[in-house]
Amino acid sequence: MLGLSALTWFVIIVAGYALLLLILPREYMWIPFVAVVVAIAVLAYHIVPDETDDLYRYYGMLDIMRERGKAGLDYILERNWYDWQTFVTMRYYFYFLSFFPNNRYLAAVTMFIVYALMFLVMYKAAQRYQVSKGYVLLGTLFFLSTYWFYDTASGIRNGLAFAVVIACAYYHLAEKRNIILCFFGYVAACFLHSSPILPVTILLITLLTMKIGSKFVNIVMVLGLGIGGALIQTLSERTDNAFVSAIAEKSADFSTAVSLNMQTNYLVNIATLVIVLLVIWYFSVYFVRDKETDPIYRFYRYCSTTAFFMIGCLFSSLIFLRFARWILPIMGAVLFMVGMQKQADFVKKQPPTFIYTGEKKMVLRVRTQGVMLLVYFAYICVHFWYACVGSSLIWMHF
Repeated sequence: MLGLSALTWFVIIVAGYALLLLILPREYMWIPFVAVVVAIAVLAYHIVPDETDDLYRYYGMLDIMRERGKAGLDYILERNWYDWQTFVTMRYYFYFLSFFPNNRYLAAVTMFIVYALMFLVMYKAAQRYQVSKGYVLLGTLFFLSTYWFYDTASGIRNGLAFAVVIACAYYHLAEKRNIILCFFGYVAACFLHSSPILPVTILLITLLTMKIGSKFVNIVMVLGLGIGGALIQTLSERTDNAFVSAIAEKSADFSTAVSLNMQTNYLVNIATLVIVLLVIWYFSVYFVRDKETDPIYRFYRYCSTTAFFMIGCLFSSLIFLRFARWILPIMGAVLFMVGMQKQADFVKKQPPTFIYTGEKKMVLRVRTQGVMLLVYFAYICVHFWYACVGSSLIWMHF
């Protein structure tokens, strides 16, 4: 577009969003949020996939349905491409998009839905806790820099399914609203791709551990979840069980998974997990302190449990990468924004002598606030640089 590369346009969109958010008053924060979602969708519309991309193959399926209508859908179902006989949501989502005039709407509509859901979650959190504009800017930039744009646009199903689950989880846990709609969202996501089965299972375990008062039982369940994450890939490589294989989506051979673990992008995703774990630990005192009165604690517990599961998945490469690319960015953004605002509100209520006489763990966090901000901001810059020179963004073209 206009002689500029797709990567250049992505950088312009992010920079334009940041500038717009800084210029506009906080009450108009929704404007840059809407603008960046629309801009991302327009960018996705103009992407031309390579022949090796999933998106390229999806275009072929859309062509069949556009030319033959319902007969085209039946043709694909008979051959069970991409397990369409099982994944009902995916089947009808693609069929619906086949009525659009060209294939490019597949990526555009998908990216609009995904980014709209993620920015809606961040907007709701920012409004609920009256998060200052500076913290909102850092949180949303963390999301934009660590969320894997091209993988979402090309893969379609994974990113869309995870976005639906996370948005439903936030509304279910933090907002306590639209519970029935959230339930249907979980089911729809699981029939879009097999991957959401895991975050939905983690959600159920999180709710169960909060219902059980015993700390010992909770520890055992969470440890079991971490060990389970470590065993999934191993089980998938040693069994032909369809359910286990569907969740792990095992590689053709184990050497492929090992080589994937050694790639730079895998190490970068581990770094993102470390940052999110730091955010979870640093702000834990503020979330736990309000656990009886503030439902955001439920979402915090879900994020913590998910992060622990991911530690167990470090050597289950495909599972770990999917969580790191499509779940960690939004969790790291929301917990940081809300946590920083909770800390600011807490400090305002303390006497001038708090820094010397306050509770040790609270004082420690207040004293190290600058360090936390610096580490978070530095990682945003480093990951954004990596996204532009080493991630899948470099394969994106018009």
